[in-house]
Amino acid sequence: LKPTEKTVPLHGNVPLPKNANTFIVHMVQAGPLARNLDDLEVLWKTIVGPHESDRNIPDINWRPAAKGTLSEYKIAWTDGWPDFQASGPVSDAIGSIAAKLKENGCNIEKRIPDDTLHRDSLENWVGTFPYVVAQGLPWYVRALFKQQLSSSLLKGVRSELPEIARAMSRGFKLHANHYGEMMLNRSMIVERWERFFGEYDFLICPLAFGPAFKRCKTGSKLSYDGKEMIYADYVFPYAAPFNMSGNPSVAVPLGLSPEGLPIGAQIVGPYWSEPELLNFAKKVTALTDGFVRPEGF
Repeated sequence: LKPTEKTVPLHGNVPLPKNANTFIVHMVQAGPLARNLDDLEVLWKTIVGPHESDRNIPDINWRPAAKGTLSEYKIAWTDGWPDFQASGPVSDAIGSIAAKLKENGCNIEKRIPDDTLHRDSLENWVGTFPYVVAQGLPWYVRALFKQQLSSSLLKGVRSELPEIARAMSRGFKLHANHYGEMMLNRSMIVERWERFFGEYDFLICPLAFGPAFKRCKTGSKLSYDGKEMIYADYVFPYAAPFNMSGNPSVAVPLGLSPEGLPIGAQIVGPYWSEPELLNFAKKVTALTDGFVRPEGF
């Protein structure tokens, strides 16, 4: 579970660097990991809320889950985003759970907010990212850091996602006016996501292009479902929008791919919806077949 931004203290997760003279923290949120949703809920209730180490965490009066049946939910789902369609096995898994939800009375339809919100969210993520990872560094160290990222985790971004690369390059200059622009854009993007969640309780969407990928050297291209792509394309377009927006998201298993690799989806909700989000996720997983191992594995 990735909780709503600024609801779980980051104490011990993001320590203040030695001799730091800046401390900008965005798009970072601690959350629980567990074998099942009941344990996840217990962990979340344990760690959520204010702590003496972080006075930026509000004391929220969390409303308990109120919906008892699937027919009370209105759900949107998608198996990809503009320019970022998920692989066949992931699309099939998400389409299958959407069909099962509908068969069991859930009000569910295939829908995304609009044609640009996803891309705008990605560009804001990469425009803000340098302020988090390169703050306080001299210009020549920032240049080396950007070069290192370009040759490892972000290898191929410049050629395959040029507008994303340009947004990141602007961010690495660490200009105050640009930072203010990113924060204003973020506020407007969050408002757009929240308007979408005014129409739907939750959104079911991919976690990644394909299933869990095999261990490989950092910077290697990933091959799956007849496509070869950079790591940033395989994972980033699906996870980054909601790290940027701060919306809560819970990952649920949808079984295994034909190769025996785990496939998951994420269920995303509006701000401060965790009790109902976990309640709905339990109803979703009750309809899945779990990790059924294909024949031969």
